[in-house]
Amino acid sequence: MIDLLKYTPDRLRPTDTSIRPRSTTEGFLRKHFTPAKDGTASMVLSFPKLMRAIIRLRAFKLKDGRWAITKIEAVLASLLHGHNGRTIKTDGELHLALTILVHILKMVVQPECHGRILPGLGIGNQGFINYSECSIQVQDPAHAFLCGSHLGRMKTQHKPTGIYLGQSTKMLKREVAVSIYDKNQQLRFGTNHPAGIEGTRIEVIVKKKLRLANDVKATTFYSGKSGPVVATLALQTSYAILRKNLTQIIGIGWIQDGADLGSLCKNARILASALGERIGDPREVHRALEAYRAAETPSPNTFRDVETDLKAYALRTVVPDPLAIVPHNPADIRWSEVHWPEREAEWARLLRDIGAPTEPDPAIVAAWSQTTFLPEKPLPMELIGDVMPGPLPFPTDTL
Repeated sequence: MIDLLKYTPDRLRPTDTSIRPRSTTEGFLRKHFTPAKDGTASMVLSFPKLMRAIIRLRAFKLKDGRWAITKIEAVLASLLHGHNGRTIKTDGELHLALTILVHILKMVVQPECHGRILPGLGIGNQGFINYSECSIQVQDPAHAFLCGSHLGRMKTQHKPTGIYLGQSTKMLKREVAVSIYDKNQQLRFGTNHPAGIEGTRIEVIVKKKLRLANDVKATTFYSGKSGPVVATLALQTSYAILRKNLTQIIGIGWIQDGADLGSLCKNARILASALGERIGDPREVHRALEAYRAAETPSPNTFRDVETDLKAYALRTVVPDPLAIVPHNPADIRWSEVHWPEREAEWARLLRDIGAPTEPDPAIVAAWSQTTFLPEKPLPMELIGDVMPGPLPFPTDTL
């Protein structure tokens, strides 16, 4: 239920091998960026070198010549299978993916920093999560939910919904996005399981650390006191965030009585009646709304009310009970997966070659079985560490 995870680590430094001018650690790919006049520079290390990157870390060269890792990105499902057509469904899978992540990062992180590679581990660790993709992949016969989502829109969403008919829906806001699509078609490899039943990927992408913290607080699924940034994120909380944001979509959780024609405002009721059987076609709904706007020139507020009512009704005619696909209890989810045997075998060989663990680290299990906050948001200088190691640059003691 957590796919892509981005976080800011606490006082991590890359190894000398990983930053060598003409080579880097075996298995990694490095990209350098032009140094600045003040002596600073940046680089990106990605793993694995010969596949699509599953792990990326960004490092900056400080003015004193040392390097500091400032951001880490990891596709957690891909750490288990080599691709993310199969999602993380259990706590055990999450903890094993994080254990593999730590194992790989130890190859490019200085030994004295190993205890802080992952937020929530080690004493005084101030690392925190910046970005999280909360996702599930469900059975969706005839892609009914996917096609119904073409008619959706989130509360306070200003940008138009991006639609590829029968393939994907994307709803964008500044801090969060909802993406609903056919994963098998997007991946272009592998086969659906269970066979013969269409699957749909549902993702809620929380793009800002403060929004993530607020969403976690709203779910109430966290331990200890709340704070400004999230240190660890459990699957239960991730799923609650996904459901919370889906309920902000027209017809799915917002305006839930939209299937009742009599509950619509007058103009929406007229448009719905005129559309008839075409009400489930997003193109026809859009044309009807544009024709109404051109003929009646309603105020922006009036048009928004008509659009909201009409789309809620249209979505409910396609999917009468859309929230049934995301039940309250995640144990009731009807999962769908995309199996890609060739890639999975190739990734399994790679993990064996690097000696990756096959069981979760107990410390990670203890820390990431719950969602926790940092009491305060750390300053950037605190996450870099000491800027001037060694004695102070004074020639003598003049006191």
